[in-house]
Order: sequence, then structure tokens, then C-alpha cells
Amino acid sequence: MQSPYHDKSFCLVSEVPLRFVEASPPYAHNEQEKVKMPQVTGAITINDGTATPVAVSYSPELLSSTQAVFVDRRLASRDMQPSIEVGFSRPSAARNTFKVQRIAVYPIVRNVNGVDIIADTARATVTYTIPKSATAQERKHLRALVANTEDITVLKAGPEDLDPLY
Repeated sequence: MQSPYHDKSFCLVSEVPLRFVEASPPYAHNEQEKVKMPQVTGAITINDGTATPVAVSYSPELLSSTQAVFVDRRLASRDMQPSIEVGFSRPSAARNTFKVQRIAVYPIVRNVNGVDIIADTARATVTYTIPKSATAQERKHLRALVANTEDITVLKAGPEDLDPLY
């Protein structure tokens, strides 16, 4: 039986089931920046990279205010399951910025003599370093810049076709 991950690329397009809780974070500049903190209430859905994208469900494996892990559980072995790790770190005395990190981990599964094995692991990391002085709109612009950059044809050539820019 062929693994469901053979020859698929990975695309982060998500619908996240969230419940929101209002809060006034310490970095809010004014009442307009009162935020609604997301509380995960279930799996997230992320489209894969096939020609006709398949919506893949990633179930929460670990949830805390500093780290969350979501896992695609279509294969029985946890080592073979793709995952999304989300990290969040508040400013400290030594660092005046927030750190938000997302790591996509995609095991490369191959079938060898009828047995699925992990041949390798592909990873993508996005790290946001956000100063406390950034407004909500500036943070939205940064996230949109990162997300929209991933859909630019000339930039997709790197991870998808292994083509450098020149």
C-alpha cells in the first residue's frame, strides 16, 4: 500500500476552529488594540499541495500558551505523521520582542519492499520577531507579507523546484 504522502508538497492554507477570549495584553497601545486571544477548540484544516488540494485535518497533540503541536494522523506511526509546531514567547528583561514561530515537519515516507519507512524529513520554519512597539496593523502587514510571499511564482521555485534565484 502506498503512503498518502508520496509525491505531495506541503501548503499552509488553514481554517482554524477557534473560540476567542477578550484580553488587554501588556503590549496594547490603546483600547483599540484590545485583542481577542484565540483558544483552539479542535483540529485545524490545511490543504496539501496536490493539483486538486486535499483538506488535511491536523489534530492538537499539545496545547499550551507557549507551544502547540498539530498532527496529521492519517498514518499509524507518529514518526511518519506530518506536524505543525507553533511557539509563542513574550518579551523578557533580556529581549524586548515577541517571538512567534511555526515549524512544519514533513517526514519523507518511502515504501521499501512493502514496508513504509522514513527516508528523510523536510522542514520549514517561519519566525516572527515582533517589537512591543508594533501596532496591530503593523503586525497584520507583517503576517500578510510572509503569507503572500509564499504564493509568488518566482519564490515558489526554490522549495518546489529546487531552483535558486539568479
